[in-house]
Amino acid sequence: MPRDLNLQGHTDADAAQGVYRFKPGQRLFKNQYELVREIGAGGMGVVWLARDLVEGEACALKFVHSLIVRQEKEMERLREEVKAGKSLRHPRLVATYGLEIEDSIAAVVMEYVEGETLKEKLEKHPRGFFEPEEIEGWVRDIADGLTYLHEEAKRVHRDLKPANVMTGTDGRARLMDFGISHRLKESLSQHSLTTQEVVDAGSSSTLAYASPQQIAGRSATAADDIYGFGALMYELLTGTPPFFRGAAAVVAVQIQTQPVPPLMERRRELVEDRKYADVGADIPGGWEHAVQWCLAKERADRCPSAAEVLKRIAKLYFAPSTQAPGSAAVPGRPHQPKPTQLKPASEREVRLTPVVVEPLETAALPGGRRSKAPAVILCLLIAGLLGGWGLWKKWQPEQTSASDQARQLEAAKTKTDAAEDIIARKNAEEKERAAQPQPSPRPPSSPAAVNPFDSGAVGSIVTATLPGSVELKLCYCPPGNFTMGSPPGERGREEDEKQVSVTLTKGFWLAQTEFTQVQWESVMGGNPSPRKISTHPAVSVTWDNVQTFLKKLNGLNLLPPGWQWALPTEAQWEYACRAGTTTPFSFGEVLTAELANFGNSLYGTATEGPNPRRTSPAGSYQPNAWGFFDMHGNVYEWCQDWHADGLSGGTDPPGAASGSVRVIRGGAYYCVGERCRSASRFYFTPGAAADYLGFRPAAVPTAR
Repeated sequence: MPRDLNLQGHTDADAAQGVYRFKPGQRLFKNQYELVREIGAGGMGVVWLARDLVEGEACALKFVHSLIVRQEKEMERLREEVKAGKSLRHPRLVATYGLEIEDSIAAVVMEYVEGETLKEKLEKHPRGFFEPEEIEGWVRDIADGLTYLHEEAKRVHRDLKPANVMTGTDGRARLMDFGISHRLKESLSQHSLTTQEVVDAGSSSTLAYASPQQIAGRSATAADDIYGFGALMYELLTGTPPFFRGAAAVVAVQIQTQPVPPLMERRRELVEDRKYADVGADIPGGWEHAVQWCLAKERADRCPSAAEVLKRIAKLYFAPSTQAPGSAAVPGRPHQPKPTQLKPASEREVRLTPVVVEPLETAALPGGRRSKAPAVILCLLIAGLLGGWGLWKKWQPEQTSASDQARQLEAAKTKTDAAEDIIARKNAEEKERAAQPQPSPRPPSSPAAVNPFDSGAVGSIVTATLPGSVELKLCYCPPGNFTMGSPPGERGREEDEKQVSVTLTKGFWLAQTEFTQVQWESVMGGNPSPRKISTHPAVSVTWDNVQTFLKKLNGLNLLPPGWQWALPTEAQWEYACRAGTTTPFSFGEVLTAELANFGNSLYGTATEGPNPRRTSPAGSYQPNAWGFFDMHGNVYEWCQDWHADGLSGGTDPPGAASGSVRVIRGGAYYCVGERCRSASRFYFTPGAAADYLGFRPAAVPTAR
């Protein structure tokens, strides 16, 4: 090495490990740069603040690992990357000035920005996470930088994460390390270092922000930056990336296959784990929707641009006919247990423009063929490359081995599409029958025909025919008294579940299943659900969307006088869910994969079964005693009420008079068992939409 580098104490062993023992005041690269202090260090190399004695300004020197310096092909690639970086000029990007090389020493010369990274700011935050108003300015800055990269420079960042976003003394955010760090990591993985050393060198922390396509080894596109943008926002708003628990191979599988938990759900989980003191303020639906859209599994399902992300954050209401993009679920088939056969009610037939009353019948839904899970197999192939590393040790719970988790995931994907085929075939048969000539209705046997809605009994079903001959079945809930909420000591009980006595003076009818996509389309024309499967619940519908839908449905005059369509009140929903029971679930004390589509966290049992990790066809699992399907899990369901800290008891309680968030009930396919209890309550802003959020309509007396 030349004398002017003045590397006292620098040995050949140090060079082999990429370690440079610099000191403040040293001059490097033909004495042009004088070192001031070290400002960063990692397996990729060290970063020093320096003074450019020629230009007379401060700069940052990002030193390149010596193993890369020895590889001419890798250095040529790095030169091209730096050359491309030099052409990028935007106020929201940290500038790249050039590449300096002298003997075995090389450094990328970059603009020096006094400040902190978003990662450093997050680690110092007293709550452990930011509220939306705290990060709005940074998010706009990041979106501006990405818009320039993608649309003007035609470049991709490839490594977007909080540690690669610098905030200056002016408070503005700036992107850095676009492409260069990624190139350094790729080079290290190909030369001399073991895979685990590369993981330790820094690529491991990037895994949590990598898209499923990047994990699969596909070339990065702007859509992968959008995924990283979503993961970055998710971490700033919750304190953790979307997936972080387990070894690297497990996290990779989760990123490729598992749905992203809602932002508030993640905060609540961490409060329950005693990581945070409280969940903070409610996150507006626009933020939830935008983040989930960015984190869609498939590139085509993600937000098309960074600018569009900002629009979605600002726009909390989505018109019912507009498709509200969301995360795409994972291919696979849900478990299809046989439903319990209920005793039918006496058969009656009445047509009310048109409405038919029929006996309660349920059909067993068999299992079937085995499906393949290529994404899981692909992720398992990288286990040897990434195994052994634990993401973010301070968050680690007791870990399940990667092989066990992989077996569970593959088991979940061996279920079949038999249920969907049966339902689709049944719908086709019913449409064919409906197209045949129908006999004229028989005149009533008495001057006043019986109104079936006024003469319901437990076990009765009415079928309303929607436009396009699509049927909607409703089950009857009689007037009665019940205890709403959960008793002290029930596992998973929240403070807002304190029990109250409720009297419902009027019977009502509630949809037998969650409202499906084909039913929504028959009334509204469009389908907001990101995964369009007619027999699955209609999701990504806001509370406001549902109100628009109900208004249109009431305009079709499908109900007899004195009745109207509405969302159930929270009291009506829990009354129908419990169906006369007082246990945590309408099935008893235990919730298993045979009974509901949920996240399969054990509740009352030591046996863990498969979980489809997506929505199931409506009516896939056994009904409760009153004939209602999927009251536990599958998708959350909107209720009419504003959310309050406590339950409203008394006679026909309407819920809180005002508020900022609406009640949702029932849990969803990703939820732990505690969230699927009959008494469990949650909430969303009326403008929130997600692929785990749906509803079931009710027919109620006009005067509630």
